Amino acid sequence: MNVLVVDDEPEILKVWQALFKALGVTARTAANGELGIEAMRHDRVDLLITDLRMPVADGFQVLEYAESELVSPPLMFVCSGFVSSIKETALDSFQIERVIPKPFAFKEELRYFRALLAERESGDDGG
Repeated sequence: MNVLVVDDEPEILKVWQALFKALGVTARTAANGELGIEAMRHDRVDLLITDLRMPVADGFQVLEYAESELVSPPLMFVCSGFVSSIKETALDSFQIERVIPKPFAFKEELRYFRALLAERESGDDGG
């Protein structure tokens, strides 16, 4: 499973890396949307977690790239501290699995992603 986390907060990137490390997965990171898009240009991404408000290129641009430019779009998640201020319709056009508000509960997300990875490994990926 190739995981990419895009966020401009270094502490958040470290938390996501620790979470996926606990699951036996290495999560690559990008410090802004432009770097996230560049990472997707060069490597396959199976699971994408992106913040929305970032410098250079925002999370909406990251999601747009993933959906429109990749042959096989990844599972997409939004993790943002501004979820309540974003109109629901702004995210409706994207195939987002889940919106994760910041700050998030590490143990809850660990359980969620453990179950998701187990489901994917069992071959039940909806396809």
